[in-house]
Amino acid sequence: MSKPTYTLDNKNESNRLENQAKMPCYDPIRELEGISFRDTTHLLDAGCGSGIVSRYLINRCENIQIDACDLSEQRVIQASLLSKNDKEKEIQYFQSSLENIQRRSDNYDAVVCRFVLQHLKDPQIAVNELYRVIKKGGRIVLIDVDGIFFNLYSQNEKLNKYLDIIKQSVDFDFYVGRKLPSLLKNSGFKDIHYKVETMYFTGDQLHLEHKNYIERFSFVSDVLYDILKDSNAVTEFTSLYLDEVLKPENTLFYNKFIVQASK
Repeated sequence: MSKPTYTLDNKNESNRLENQAKMPCYDPIRELEGISFRDTTHLLDAGCGSGIVSRYLINRCENIQIDACDLSEQRVIQASLLSKNDKEKEIQYFQSSLENIQRRSDNYDAVVCRFVLQHLKDPQIAVNELYRVIKKGGRIVLIDVDGIFFNLYSQNEKLNKYLDIIKQSVDFDFYVGRKLPSLLKNSGFKDIHYKVETMYFTGDQLHLEHKNYIERFSFVSDVLYDILKDSNAVTEFTSLYLDEVLKPENTLFYNKFIVQASK
């Protein structure tokens, strides 16, 4: 099983995801507002996190059944607790990796997978599995970012050396966004089309993303220690990164890919 980029079972990760979704750049409603689920009766939220997408779609769509899975048992429990009204309580949450989804083949009219594939060692395996569980003629929506974490331009040499070490050591893909269309084609999907949005952070949004990184780093400290082998180095790296993010001469941006295809 692939090692995640942060501690999935950290009890505070659900709160971070909920707060992140309130930022315009990460707003799932904006991402999905132009996508029709009118003919969808059974949908899978693959890698549901805190259940944001599932809750939005169950309230937006009529006569839809939603299953939602996540690798983390903690996320599944918390997502269930965040489902408040009668419709939201109908969401069927279950624990599962995306490499081996515990559902029969040809089961869903549609699948949404948002901000998940970047965390996997081999996202192709997961996309192949999503192809398996979708009915013939069913649709998939993949949403993921390209360049997160590494798309900070800074001239700080020490920080950039740390980033080079980390980039060479991680076995997951921070540039998965640009690869989504190819992953879908390799699995057998057709009618592939996508749009790209640039997420950039200035002013208040930069300070919110800075706060977001403080929480991310607190959850990923063990992973950073495995790479840098020194707690002082971890502290120095995170301090440098957080300082450089806020400098007005530096730039922080990611590209978000929203990709649709059919089986």
